[in-house]
Amino acid sequence: MNRKEIGKPSINEEKSMLSEITYLINLQLLGIGYRAYVVKPKTKNNNYYDKFLVLKVGQSGDTVYPIPNDVKINCPVDAKADKEPIILTSQNLSSLKKAVAEIKSYRKLDVYKGSGILECERLQTAEGEQFITETILRKEIKKKK
Repeated sequence: MNRKEIGKPSINEEKSMLSEITYLINLQLLGIGYRAYVVKPKTKNNNYYDKFLVLKVGQSGDTVYPIPNDVKINCPVDAKADKEPIILTSQNLSSLKKAVAEIKSYRKLDVYKGSGILECERLQTAEGEQFITETILRKEIKKKK
């Protein structure tokens, strides 16, 4: 019997299927006025970065993160920016996790306010899409006596 007759893919087809795997991570910006958008520079350089992610995360100025070419970032439109997460995709898992870690390092989680940059999961329910973020262990504010 031939492998093609049984229905199993050949070794070359298996390798091509593995190279086509795309990894996806969602990042949620939690905080008042937190925004993100992708910018392309006007001049074309032949370097490692073609696009930049601009983050407005409660600092005095905008934070600019150079996006590696193997990572693609989709930011929500202004009307959906509060509810929708930033979607990062790549075929290289290690570079994707490195990019996520660097973006999360720009705004650490504030345990008192519950704001920061968090990873979230997208779930499809009967009511529509819902996003489950990382658990936030909030501290209680001490009251004066």
